[in-house]
Amino acid sequence: MKPLRHDGDPAAPDAATCWRYVGDPNFCIYCGSKDISADSHIEAEADSAWQGVQCCSCGEEWTDVYTLTGVTNKEGWVLV
Repeated sequence: MKPLRHDGDPAAPDAATCWRYVGDPNFCIYCGSKDISADSHIEAEADSAWQGVQCCSCGEEWTDVYTLTGVTNKEGWVLV
């Protein structure tokens, strides 16, 4: 999994854009287009999972990272 580029590259999305995306992951973090597509599979290891995302407008790619936020039992009751 590659981290977001924050190495001075002017094309890299800024932190505010990335935080807005985390709250509403339905736009390209590079160009703002709503025409994005996620890989059909999610990879996981230890305490996180990740999924590739691509923008169909500008062609940029990034990785969405997921962490455990709760637990439910088999009946669907939220335990934490």
